[in-house]
Amino acid sequence: MNNHCVLKIYRVVRFIATPFLMFFLCEYCFNNSITSMRINAVFCDIVICFLIELCFVGAGVVEDIIYSLLYVLSTVVGMANYYSYLFRGSPIMINDIYSISTAQSVIGNYDFSITKQIQTCIVITGILVVLNLLILVGKVITKRKSYINNTGIKYRLIISAVSIFVLFIWIRESSFDIFTGQLSLWNPWMTYQESGFASSAIAFWQTTFIDTPDHYRQGISLELENDDAEENGNSYDAPIVIAIMNEAFADLSVLGQLEIEDDPFAFYHSLVDNKGTLLYGYHYASTHGGGTAKTEFEYLTGFSHAFIPGVIAYTQLNMKNVPSLVSDYKRQGYYAVAMHPYYGYNYKRSDVYNDLGFDEFITIEGYYGYNSEIIGNYTSDVDDYRMLLDYIDKHSNMNLFIFNVTIQNHSPYYMDMIQNVDQIKIPLKYEQFEDFVVYQNLMKESDAALEYLIRNLENIDRTVILCFFGDHLPAINQDFCDNLCGGKFDSLSFDQYENYYKVPYFIWTNSSDPYVNDPLKINSSLTSTNYLGVFTEYFSGIRLSHFNHFLLELQKNIIAMNEMGYLDSDYKWHNYSDEDSYSRLMLQRYEVLQYNGLIDHNKRLDLFYAKDDGE
Repeated sequence: MNNHCVLKIYRVVRFIATPFLMFFLCEYCFNNSITSMRINAVFCDIVICFLIELCFVGAGVVEDIIYSLLYVLSTVVGMANYYSYLFRGSPIMINDIYSISTAQSVIGNYDFSITKQIQTCIVITGILVVLNLLILVGKVITKRKSYINNTGIKYRLIISAVSIFVLFIWIRESSFDIFTGQLSLWNPWMTYQESGFASSAIAFWQTTFIDTPDHYRQGISLELENDDAEENGNSYDAPIVIAIMNEAFADLSVLGQLEIEDDPFAFYHSLVDNKGTLLYGYHYASTHGGGTAKTEFEYLTGFSHAFIPGVIAYTQLNMKNVPSLVSDYKRQGYYAVAMHPYYGYNYKRSDVYNDLGFDEFITIEGYYGYNSEIIGNYTSDVDDYRMLLDYIDKHSNMNLFIFNVTIQNHSPYYMDMIQNVDQIKIPLKYEQFEDFVVYQNLMKESDAALEYLIRNLENIDRTVILCFFGDHLPAINQDFCDNLCGGKFDSLSFDQYENYYKVPYFIWTNSSDPYVNDPLKINSSLTSTNYLGVFTEYFSGIRLSHFNHFLLELQKNIIAMNEMGYLDSDYKWHNYSDEDSYSRLMLQRYEVLQYNGLIDHNKRLDLFYAKDDGE
């Protein structure tokens, strides 16, 4: 058998084997359950790999290079998925591409260790690449023109185009959950483990396709007939309104009993009995371990990720003039300021804040002179609050709405971050979890900074309304979390899953006047992020819109809700597929209002989101 025949056989074998190799290289990097995956999902993943192979090989002229790139790409994707879960507790989603600039800004702070599985994939990839390059070099040395495949280029391009078209139509028109089974929105990693990267990533991506709700037109007509906006009962001189979303501020004891001698939240816990505390409890976010912008979006707009699961609205949707706290306060004569001691391009905040109508956005450049206490690579909370307090002092004659997003507690958590702080006592049983040790000390620093802020706000001679909330639980060693929960993440009950989204919040004022009251008797011990904004507006005394009143009414019956499910008035968690008739009616109305306010820009019924004294 001559070399030419051997080469032909090799090309046929490579063509057939490549989809299987791509599948293995990607999956083995991150998937410890590769031998127990769903068979139909494995088949789906391999078919997707085959279509990708046809797309690339059909469009390329140097096959040996193209195949090498496919092997490298498969391994890189698998590695990226592993590190995504390691650092933020969730796998890669296709929509993460919109947040790539955010990832790039913090990626240098992480430590990338190489597992044995990743090492195996790198070695196999290296062998395949070297083999292809040796064949390519051999072709060049023997002066074979076949290393540039010009034969049937027209037909190969047609095959490539058809493959792209088939993949596009398949993704657009077919529901991939027939391969993956019911998606685990509360634990996407479990779906990725059971069904593989390709089919899972596509199935989750399909959940982000936002369709017009059923009965949308009928629902809007009903809203027109039921415009029930009223004056807020809390009518008094305009206060300074501050909202602070504190990075990863969370109490891990929500997962299970922590044996900690020194309370890192000593001051925060004392606020439950503080005379200025109006509301105090936990809110349920729609993300954990990362995804700050999802919490931020829900707070500022009052909209819920229940109707846009998997979507990062800041990076994927048109936020121009979307109704929000910003537009509500500006309509009442407020000056709206956003503050964040990091880069403005993260989550496209600079663009989004401009679209929402913020008058000013102070980023890391504006914090020069306020970085005396850097913790890790980030501005400390206390320095952030110094900046905030100085800004209030310089603009004391203005009606201010300030939205502040802190950065101190951002992962990763390494011992170097706390080398200059007085550390709390950590029980010996926890010392093996370095990230937990660091995180608890960061919470102590955040708690001390919070006390500094409150003490200073108490001395301001104007009424201040402060809404303070964490954005999500941190990305902490999963073995530690499993031990704390008493079970593996993928074996928890629905109620236990929701604890991963349970984050502290409170609303406080420096005023002791009786007009700061709560005639509605808001259920405050448990709520969700989408309600916190209207709570803030309610206590600050501005006139509430039709949509605001709807949210207050909704919260009486659906106490909390997030991307995964909702908590009813009997404190029972439900999937959205099993809501009762009344809950279904309320949620359908919510979805209609959200679609109109967020998506249907051309036909938005602004009167539902905008009420002022002139109307």
